[in-house]
Amino acid sequence: MKTSGGALRLLAAWGVAVALVLATLVVRPAGPSVPVSGGGVSERSLPLPPTFLRWALGSGLPTLGIVSPEPFVGVTGASVAAWIVGGLTSVVPGDALSVVGATLPGVNVEEVGRSAAGPWPSAQSLAPQPEGGLSGVLVLGGTPRVGVYQTNSRDSFTWAAPRGAVGEPVSNDPMKNVTAVGLALARALAADGVGVVHSSTVNDAGGVLGAYVNSARTASSLLRTYPTIRYLVDVDRGTANVGTVQVGNRRAARVTLVVGSADRLPNPHWQENQSLAERLAAEMQFLYPGLLVGVEPSPDRLNQQLLPGGALTIEVGGPSNTLAEESAAAALVAQSLGHIMSTNEPAPTAP
Repeated sequence: MKTSGGALRLLAAWGVAVALVLATLVVRPAGPSVPVSGGGVSERSLPLPPTFLRWALGSGLPTLGIVSPEPFVGVTGASVAAWIVGGLTSVVPGDALSVVGATLPGVNVEEVGRSAAGPWPSAQSLAPQPEGGLSGVLVLGGTPRVGVYQTNSRDSFTWAAPRGAVGEPVSNDPMKNVTAVGLALARALAADGVGVVHSSTVNDAGGVLGAYVNSARTASSLLRTYPTIRYLVDVDRGTANVGTVQVGNRRAARVTLVVGSADRLPNPHWQENQSLAERLAAEMQFLYPGLLVGVEPSPDRLNQQLLPGGALTIEVGGPSNTLAEESAAAALVAQSLGHIMSTNEPAPTAP
């Protein structure tokens, strides 16, 4: 059977396209791998260019902040290969969002748009901040010594989730999600005479991807605007149901203190935050036995590097707890933290 000249040319074109794609993926010198696990020393690594990993993972994993982006660099003919591959598949060489969308089908890349040819998209373009600085801030009890915010602001509870909803319960109503728990903590601190500022900024409006990038901005803005802050508290809702404890005439959700480490990114003073968490844990155990679930380490920094020796991540209860149980727990944590502040903080010096 004879093969027409047009068919031969088409096959030749396909062969060239495949060769260019392979050249783009194989011939291009590989960049250094990026550590992804290990107690400060990588146990394994991903053989992908760090410019891609730092952008893609920095938008979704806690504390992997955005670094200076670099454009995709291919070999001669890469643009032709990209055009051919892009026309046949959803993956465009050099386009981070198309790669993420193809490998993580749960991520709707169309919500943020695909990156154009050239530089990688920046965090600012994916999660623009409101103009005018901080929004949704409430100052209680005088000069703030404690700043309270919520990274996973929309985390909610089973009773508040729409009927038939699956997965982790979330709510846009700040009185039915963890924002209300952070506010309860702030009000309890103020009632004990501690100055506090509470931010109700929604840091996970676009979902879990980028939540820690956004909350880092929120926390940094709190510290810049209120330089008197000595303690920075991220209030979260745990993913597991940890039950309740009876304290007086109230039932309170149980509490976990999470300590960020330096496993994935530099955090040279994380032991100072661990020491603070351990002091708070001991105080909670002494005042309210059974309230504390434990002190748990995290491989991520959890934004705790922003205030060494004064940053806390507090997980209050879980999806099955009621808002009354959550608020009761927040009040007990506030009393424990207030006692530490009154006994351990140095007396203010005269100006």
